[in-house]
Amino acid sequence: MPKIACNFSESWVQEELKKEGAGSRLFKDTHKKANGLMLRVSPKGKGAYFIEGRIKGSNGSVLRPSVGDPSKMHLYEARNIASEFHNLMELGKDPRVAYYSQNLSASLESVHNDYISQRDLKDSSLKSVNGFLKAMSPKFKTRNILSIRQDDIIKEHESIKVRHTGKVADKVMRHVDALYRMAAAVYLDEDEMPIVQRNPVDVLRTQKKWFFNNGYTGRKAETIDTVHLPSILSAIAQMKAYRGVNKFVHKENQSMFVAACFFELLLFTGWRPSDAVSIEWHQVSDDCKEVSWSDEEAAEKLKNAEGMYKAPLNRQAQNVLLELKARNFDCKYVFPNASLSNHLKANPTDYNNKLTELADTGQRYTAGIFRKAYQTFAEYVGVNSVTIKRLVFHTQKHYTVQGGYIFPERENLRKKSQRVADFILLHGDRTNELMTREVQIDSKLFLYAQEKLSKNDSQFDTAEDILEHWCKQGRAFEEMKNS
Repeated sequence: MPKIACNFSESWVQEELKKEGAGSRLFKDTHKKANGLMLRVSPKGKGAYFIEGRIKGSNGSVLRPSVGDPSKMHLYEARNIASEFHNLMELGKDPRVAYYSQNLSASLESVHNDYISQRDLKDSSLKSVNGFLKAMSPKFKTRNILSIRQDDIIKEHESIKVRHTGKVADKVMRHVDALYRMAAAVYLDEDEMPIVQRNPVDVLRTQKKWFFNNGYTGRKAETIDTVHLPSILSAIAQMKAYRGVNKFVHKENQSMFVAACFFELLLFTGWRPSDAVSIEWHQVSDDCKEVSWSDEEAAEKLKNAEGMYKAPLNRQAQNVLLELKARNFDCKYVFPNASLSNHLKANPTDYNNKLTELADTGQRYTAGIFRKAYQTFAEYVGVNSVTIKRLVFHTQKHYTVQGGYIFPERENLRKKSQRVADFILLHGDRTNELMTREVQIDSKLFLYAQEKLSKNDSQFDTAEDILEHWCKQGRAFEEMKNS
């Protein structure tokens, strides 16, 4: 399109914008203070000021950065900005980045606030996301996002590791990466082009600076080997009976007991730590066989929950709640903290460390590892994937059945959950704890039942079902002999 030379004036520009049906036009300002300013007008009268030029010292193509919208910007201001743009290009800088870095008021903290304002986050999620901002240094989070360089990212990433941990540092930088991606989509210039055109967090990938698995914690890859189950169950039992070394040697440690019960419930249910730790006693049935959430509680406490839910528990999970109930702690939460004023932390680091120390398997155990372990065990014993998701409150976009909401289906889920619990007890050398209808079962009988259950043609869901079937057969045989 040919350029039309013209000595711009403010009134002339506004008149040109009002013309309809004149087609696309391209004008070049010939005023002595034009500074290379040009005007593009569309057939519908939408205009844009811009300049042309190359960045000094680069071999790139001609740039045409936008200066502003003539319907919103005075000609005098446009000429001044055009002059700044040319000066920046002479200095070897991209004016689209350099100018807006000076004039865009967008600190990392303000972008973070925009980020959370655009999302409907639950209180727990909001607390987690805000935690990323708190982990940053005060200087870093107040920096303009366009002035942050790659070496700034590397330095902050390493300093967060020193103040916290490598995993926290990775999570914070993943959040910063998300902020830059959002800024590129939201902060636009007059031509609706992104002002934020680079993401310095990419340096952690290109230079392989992430501390763990490209910035992801790798929790999905962590599970519990069955050979370590005896050590873990033993460590949990030791924590329940733990007594202080220097103080309170004649008294069990309340917090250690609660944490041990928390870990045990997670092991035998596969629930998310955040879902389990906030359970209140009014949600637990009198016999501790079920935990219920009202629609409001489910929406508030369960991640990605539909309005629901009454969750059936296997015997081991039930026993955990019965143990806690017998302690009669003066707290509404099932898993109270030391002061009984709130619930335990979802990932209690001190107690994770104690469990790891007592288990002594060479692997670190956190509250989150039990979820993956439970799902792995459930898959191994033949529980189908849809049922596993229901048992552990996994996110589901489609439900084939509203599982767990009517009594027969809850009992079916309880049997599947018990199958997983039986597997854990078997490999944890706890077969002596297996009980049917409050009657102690010889461990050899359970092993026979487990062997039968492992066969593909087994019509039973759990070892308990097989033992019950054998009991009925034996009773029928005895009655036949006595008749």
